[in-house]
Amino acid sequence: MIWQTVRILRKLTYLIESRQLAKNVNPFVKARICPRMEFCTQLILLIFLSGCCQKLSVRSEYITEASFASYYVGSPDPRRCGVPAGQRLIAEWRIPSGLWHQQKLELDITVRFRDQTEYHHIVSGDRSIGTYVYEIQNAEFCKTGGFLTYKVLLKEDGEVTDCWIHPLWQERINF
Repeated sequence: MIWQTVRILRKLTYLIESRQLAKNVNPFVKARICPRMEFCTQLILLIFLSGCCQKLSVRSEYITEASFASYYVGSPDPRRCGVPAGQRLIAEWRIPSGLWHQQKLELDITVRFRDQTEYHHIVSGDRSIGTYVYEIQNAEFCKTGGFLTYKVLLKEDGEVTDCWIHPLWQERINF
């Protein structure tokens, strides 16, 4: 949508400036609007394209019958008969090629469950794009009650470069 808006603004500016529409364009529009449209185009590009990139994306979802591809296709699948109760945490990272220098990557994952127990795991990686999925199902899901909150840190060569914190996350206070 942003690209379409920018493309339309640029094309309109070009047509007006190249005098292809000059015969039908009011001189006021040509003198006042064209420079503003060019400024708006540059401002849109500056805001949306030069901001910092988000390297890490994390989401949690419940495991249901709709989690299986066979649910949508309608093919027979024995797993759909006894759908597991559970939850999964999906962490995806993408480091732009300009920032990728074969550095050592780590995902530092901390999950707090509803029964106030915690799971801490460090995942090592060596690729600029990747996905890690952590699932709890059936007995473990029933025992813990599922995810309450989580925090995921992306570390490059031991330095935290991005983090994803669930809105309910608070550091634990131990007495």
